[in-house]
Amino acid sequence: MSRIAITGASGAIGRSVCQELLEHGHNTVTLGHQADIRWDLNDRLPREAAAAIESADVVLHAAADIRLSATYENLYRVNVAAVADMVELISELDRRPRLLYMSSAFAEPGPDGGHNNGYERTKAEAESLIAASGLEATVMRPSLVMGSRADGSIRRFSGIYIFIRMLRLGLVPAIPGFSQVGVDLIPVDVVARETVAEIEKPSGRPVVGITSGPAAPSLEELVSTACDIFEAHGEAVDRPKFVTPDSYHRLFRPLVESRLSPAQRVMLETVEIFLPYFEQDHVFASDMQFSRAEIMDVWKKSVEWWLGETSSTATRGRVVWARKN
Repeated sequence: MSRIAITGASGAIGRSVCQELLEHGHNTVTLGHQADIRWDLNDRLPREAAAAIESADVVLHAAADIRLSATYENLYRVNVAAVADMVELISELDRRPRLLYMSSAFAEPGPDGGHNNGYERTKAEAESLIAASGLEATVMRPSLVMGSRADGSIRRFSGIYIFIRMLRLGLVPAIPGFSQVGVDLIPVDVVARETVAEIEKPSGRPVVGITSGPAAPSLEELVSTACDIFEAHGEAVDRPKFVTPDSYHRLFRPLVESRLSPAQRVMLETVEIFLPYFEQDHVFASDMQFSRAEIMDVWKKSVEWWLGETSSTATRGRVVWARKN
């Protein structure tokens, strides 16, 4: 069996991949903050981490700073420079391990050739570094990751889970976007399965997409289902209305901006992180044979799992929106 060096093993995807690899009998060594070998990606590769990479058959780089609100400059060291360090090290070896890089479906530039935020841009730049290196490498591109198909479980709550939390706490007075835009979600265990399959039997493709494609549900379906689940658990929910992006930018935002308290302003800016994803379809090509019913079943399990693992101790959003602080 192969020896696999993994960064980001404590993350949502990395943890699932590690479990899958161990079940398949592979030997793994993890690199990171809480790992077999410590490597803070804000720093250059330490000697011990470099030695682990040199002795590996495959390197899976799944670590990343995934904050959608962070600036490109704040993300660059972890998301781009650390990849450059790894590429440089592998390029200098006589026996080079194969490199798998966990990117994102959103690294693909939009219709205007740009990206929605610094996270997407840094992922695209890291992909370009790898492509230009000439190394034997494959880029894995999952879409938005939710919980597992079995029970909705996931290691970390980030990405779409931030929006779920805001819905539950009443922090979303309105959703700036179109209700019928498609939102491409993929179960975390599917990402792990496809990654391990690529490790064991390389496809020869430089990029492997892991997406739900035509099975992607609409934003309205996701929001309505989440609210249904909260209410089934006895929680009062303020169901947000959809505001078209044009109305939001021309009318709603200018009207309320001067009246917002500092707390309200922070909430609105957090909602706006998701605005680019709610203004247009984000559905990717896919050769995975999912049905929308299957994706929605996993979404329900994911929200249920999240609800069971979190507490509702924050101030209800309706209180914050009701007054100026």
